[in-house]
Amino acid sequence: MQLLRSTWQEYERDYARYYAAAMVFYALIALVPLLLLLLAGLGFLLRHSDLVAESARQFLQAVETGFGPHLRDTVERLSEQLQQGSVVATAISLVGLLVTGSKLFHHLRMMFRAIWKHESPLASGPIITMVWQTFLEKSKAFLVLLASGLLLLLAFVLDGVMHWVAARTSSVPWFGEPVATVLAVVVLLVLAPLTFALLFRYLPPVRLAWRHVRLAAAICGGAWLIGFELFAQYGARFGTQFGAYGALGGVLVAMLWMNVIAQVMFFGAVLCKVISQRDGG
Repeated sequence: MQLLRSTWQEYERDYARYYAAAMVFYALIALVPLLLLLLAGLGFLLRHSDLVAESARQFLQAVETGFGPHLRDTVERLSEQLQQGSVVATAISLVGLLVTGSKLFHHLRMMFRAIWKHESPLASGPIITMVWQTFLEKSKAFLVLLASGLLLLLAFVLDGVMHWVAARTSSVPWFGEPVATVLAVVVLLVLAPLTFALLFRYLPPVRLAWRHVRLAAAICGGAWLIGFELFAQYGARFGTQFGAYGALGGVLVAMLWMNVIAQVMFFGAVLCKVISQRDGG
């Protein structure tokens, strides 16, 4: 309890709650590009297969459940236009999507630097140094985007595999859908904390050990799973009942969910900072 109390006091002193609120804005800007990248990644990794069709269907269903049918239609239409374009146009579009999506992680890195009381590496210095530091910061944000995207792709691919196995073993008693559901829960319980652990270990401007991030990763992973389940329940019960008002409500609920998760994530970042400082880091 003393650790959590100290973390809360440091959280308030660092104004981390305001960084979390700002992240909701950046997350909304990057939302559609990230969804398109994820859908394009599914098609690239498992092209022309039943598994990718199932994974893509599950992904679009998750978008509709969470954000309503309007965003699903938008993402699906943009994805089809992306696939039907020429190779050069598709490559340019993907680069643009990657740059837009990496902006989110770049701002996240800058906010983590502020929490650790580190100045921006672009604040001063020779022009060559500033250009090099800019390149490094953009590259790190891009790598974090790719790593997070690969984890999400892995989650959806595994989910598609489990549904594919369940569909072909449905005639076997006690093996089809129940086993797939249990495996899906296990995958989420592993991937959610792992994703936060990677963010907490590699986004801060200081080197953290795994022991410094595991508690925060477990707390944030659990909060994300609970919030996602509540968000999905809202989408399943109310998201499609009120037309445009239901879609607007879904966006507002999504913003609320993003804000809560961002608050928890920055609390976790401060917790990692407090633990590392107590450990002599």
